[in-house]
Amino acid sequence: MYQTLLILFVALAITWATDYNALIEDQGIYVQCSEAPAGSLGPHDGFNLDNMEMNMEPEGIYVSGNMTVKLNFSLSDRISARFSVMHYERGTWQPTMFNLHSANFCEVMFDEDQYWFKYWFKHIRNREEVREKCLKVKDTVLVYNEFLMVLQLENVNTSNLQGRYKAVITLEAFDEHDVRRPTSFCVEIRGDLERFQRCYICVQDTTPLQTV
Repeated sequence: MYQTLLILFVALAITWATDYNALIEDQGIYVQCSEAPAGSLGPHDGFNLDNMEMNMEPEGIYVSGNMTVKLNFSLSDRISARFSVMHYERGTWQPTMFNLHSANFCEVMFDEDQYWFKYWFKHIRNREEVREKCLKVKDTVLVYNEFLMVLQLENVNTSNLQGRYKAVITLEAFDEHDVRRPTSFCVEIRGDLERFQRCYICVQDTTPLQTV
């Protein structure tokens, strides 16, 4: 009985420990949106990335340096930010349950409970300047402390997530009358999720060998 329970427990542990590696398609990480609305700026139109280092290694992406804002909105504008993950299935990009939207991004970019902060903006060194100007003022420099962006999803309990994906990041500006500006920002990160499993509980067979 105990042996059966132990085998069941180990099997469940392995099932719970389903992890995924994200394999990024482009060395530049960010690419132009494939279905961008009219007036959208791409990664190098919205930001100067000449001084930004993003090096892909087996353990993740090492990020350091700084990037300069090329967007040029009014300080009174409201910035709406959206992060949407889409899955390529049967020849088309399908929406998934992984979405993040902030109607007033500048108010939450340094909120420690927000994903924007946890995975990106917590590493900004000159927070006070960026907090004041957000991503609205041209020539604002975002200075980053070096950090590692880990490209793994760990302990996923949903159905199989293997396949081709893209994450779409958009920024839209609205004036004081809540009218959308004609210029926006849109980039994509494309890649594949590859499944692997880790054994958190390993059982070693200590039964002595029988001699014949």
